[in-house]
Amino acid sequence: MQYILTEEEYVALKTLGDKRMERISEKLQEVCTFAAENVPWGEDKETWGCHLTDKTVFCDECPVQQACPCEHKAWDCGF
Repeated sequence: MQYILTEEEYVALKTLGDKRMERISEKLQEVCTFAAENVPWGEDKETWGCHLTDKTVFCDECPVQQACPCEHKAWDCGF
């Protein structure tokens, strides 16, 4: 089935989709930050923290780095 949309209808649908993705990304960030700060990880069972809340400096070994939607991760350059 195909639909023919006016430009205005297309823009309205695209804007709605963009807003939904933004809300999903915000919620995912909340969950990832919560997990990084509150769930014990690794052998020592300590929490990692999140650089977005200044609880740690680097994302290198963060247990949720793959799922985290943050576009400005902090990496340890070894200096």
